[in-house]
Amino acid sequence: MVVVLHGDKRFTFQGKITGFEILKALGLREEEVLLVKDGKLLPMDLPVEEGEIRVIPVISGG
Repeated sequence: MVVVLHGDKRFTFQGKITGFEILKALGLREEEVLLVKDGKLLPMDLPVEEGEIRVIPVISGG
């Protein structure tokens, strides 16, 4: 099971899921957030089968 923490919300996914699939399921864009697993950035195309992933918002200014 993969647990995704986004703010104060918690989502669970069964089976393998990629970062791209997580973003799609949560309605987020790749440019808006970072995915972190075990203290390291999660490659968007890497299938994950278990663990906890944190969604970190990215703020960009110009």
